[in-house]
Amino acid sequence: MKTEEAALYFSDKPTPNKSALARVLKLSRVTVSLWGDRIPELYAKRLHDLTNGVLEFKREDYPWAQATKTTNQKRIEIENYK
Repeated sequence: MKTEEAALYFSDKPTPNKSALARVLKLSRVTVSLWGDRIPELYAKRLHDLTNGVLEFKREDYPWAQATKTTNQKRIEIENYK
């Protein structure tokens, strides 16, 4: 999920408002500004839930999360094999 997209959703103006995004997530504006163009996975999932899916969480935007999931699945398969 892109930071600008979420900031625009919570803005009361036609421009993105990172302060409003920070307030919704109960974070500092500095924290939100440090994210760059992509919202961290945990907060993206929260925003998806808070907006009832209007802000869409796409797993493909977080390839490292997919790699972790795959690694965990392999570990479980190995443990079940023993």
